[in-house]
Amino acid sequence: WNGATSGTGYTLNSTADPRNGTTHVTALNLGASAYVQWDKASGTIDPSTQNFLVFYIKSTTAWGSGRGLNVNLLSSGVVRGLTIPINRQGSYGFNSLSLTSYQQIAIPLTHFAVPIGQTFNQVRFTRFGGAISFRMDDVGLQSGGAANSGGDFLTQDQADALYQPLDADLTALAG
Repeated sequence: WNGATSGTGYTLNSTADPRNGTTHVTALNLGASAYVQWDKASGTIDPSTQNFLVFYIKSTTAWGSGRGLNVNLLSSGVVRGLTIPINRQGSYGFNSLSLTSYQQIAIPLTHFAVPIGQTFNQVRFTRFGGAISFRMDDVGLQSGGAANSGGDFLTQDQADALYQPLDADLTALAG
C-alpha cells in the first residue's frame, strides 16, 4: 500500500509519536477537504473477503462539533458503497476528547455497503467540517472473526454473551 495526501496538513512518515514502529501519519489543522489515502500497489480487494477496516487514531486537540473524518473505499478514484463518518464522540467508540493515547477504530466492511461484485483498491480519510488534528497509525484490513490477534476486540460469541442479560431484562419487562 502506498500513501498519498491532498490538501494541507497531512505528514506521511512522521516520527513524532508512532503507536507502533517508527512512523505514522500526522494531521495538523487539516485544510478543507484534505485527505490521506492508501492505494494498493496492484490488484483489488473483494470486500466480502475482509471483515474490518482497522486503524488507530490519537487526537492532538479536541474536535469541535460538526468536525471529523469521512472514510471511503474507492476503486481507482471512484467511491464504492457508503461514506462512514468518524466524528468527535461516539463513532465506532472514538472520543476526540481523549488526548493521551491511541484509540482503536474497527469499521465492519459491511457498513460500507459495497455492492456485490464491486472491489476496491484505495482507502481514503477526508476531513469534514472545521480543522482537526490527530495522529493515525496501523491502518489495515482484518479478516476472520476477531479484529486482531492482540485481544483488543470481542468475538461475536463474547459480544452476544455480554448482551444476553440485557435481552433477558427486556423480556422480563415485556412480560
